[in-house]
Amino acid sequence: MIARRKGWLVGQPEGARVQSRAAFYTSRLLGQAGQTLLLVALFMISGARHSAMELSAAFVAMMAAAVLFGLPAGAVADWMGARRAFVTGAALRAIAIVSAFLVIDRPEWVWAVVFLYSAVSQLFSPAELALVGVVHRSRPGITHTALVLLQYAGQAAGLLALAPLLHLVGGLSMMLAGAAVLQSTATVSALYCVARAGTGEATPIRASRRAAFDLGTTFRFLASDVRAAYAVVLLAFCQLAVKALAITLPPYVADDLQLSIRELAVIAAVAGVGGMAGFFWTSRTLTLGVAPRALKVTLLLMVLSLLTLALLNGRFIASPGSGFEALEPLNLLRASSFAVPFSIAAALAISLTVAPIGARTILTETAPPEHQARVFATQAIVTDIVVMLPLLLSGLGTQFAGARVTLLVLAAVGLAMFLLLEHVMTRAGREAQATSAALP
Repeated sequence: MIARRKGWLVGQPEGARVQSRAAFYTSRLLGQAGQTLLLVALFMISGARHSAMELSAAFVAMMAAAVLFGLPAGAVADWMGARRAFVTGAALRAIAIVSAFLVIDRPEWVWAVVFLYSAVSQLFSPAELALVGVVHRSRPGITHTALVLLQYAGQAAGLLALAPLLHLVGGLSMMLAGAAVLQSTATVSALYCVARAGTGEATPIRASRRAAFDLGTTFRFLASDVRAAYAVVLLAFCQLAVKALAITLPPYVADDLQLSIRELAVIAAVAGVGGMAGFFWTSRTLTLGVAPRALKVTLLLMVLSLLTLALLNGRFIASPGSGFEALEPLNLLRASSFAVPFSIAAALAISLTVAPIGARTILTETAPPEHQARVFATQAIVTDIVVMLPLLLSGLGTQFAGARVTLLVLAAVGLAMFLLLEHVMTRAGREAQATSAALP
């Protein structure tokens, strides 16, 4: 018997599923490489006149498009269906990249291209995530892991290999041409993905126009399912932590830890190993049954890591003048203080890998099929709104109060979030038990 799951009929031939999955992953890799090439080229165009205003305008345009079009585009994606929205969004991104040729000699208009690209991405990105339950029905955690890995691989290829090579060969025009070719090929891969996914008796569920634009239903789902709410909040905190660390760590490492280049290289290598360990675990073990517990553990691990970073001074904990002399008896790593940042690097890398993948897996598994794109669009806009102001404050805090104070505040925010979410989940569990006990 053919059963419906995640909006699709499970009757698709295995060979078609494998081909669809390969095309889906190829689209992700090429799209990320093309996007990176585009952004590098656009910021080089803006930076050619050394105008901080134009660079700032490009960043503002990117965020403004996400905030303005995130929810409406998610609703449109549910109304169109994830397959059509996925291909349409990929094609629109290719058109946006082609439009960048118009601003090579007009850097004052770079913000318009960035705004256009970010706007059409609001249709593409939630549709892509909504297809995860289709690409690997039984283990969406594997697909989310692959998407993150391919994102990093595409960004590295675009930034470290393709951008310098194409710029050397033909300058900015060649970089934009390369980005357009990559995104166009990604669109073809997306089209092949949905074509193979649609073979046999597989058909998608599309929300009606009225249901697709009923955003209140999506909000009620997130408010009623504590696992999904936990996932949305944790994704926002993860993004905040990553961006705040990117701002805070350079002055912190230079002024507070005073590590050598060799030590920094070893720490980076340890972080890389920790990240790969996280990817290995999510690809083999992560399911809806274990994901909520994984989110709790990783959030607590992030808080402890950030707190330890805040306490580090002069390369070991509770050194004289740190303000934490009372913890001096716990300073057992004075002789081998390098082990402290060594351990923190591994812990942060693991938690910042497992947490977002686990959160997205929960959203894929719990969101109704006809709400997938809206749920991921809502999550994205919540993250953007939550991150903007604290991210600005983290820069100001690092500048005026110091990196350790900023890290301590970030750890406090994470701890408060952990306690609040634990309280909400405990209360929800008690209410569910009371409801179950009241039933005949």
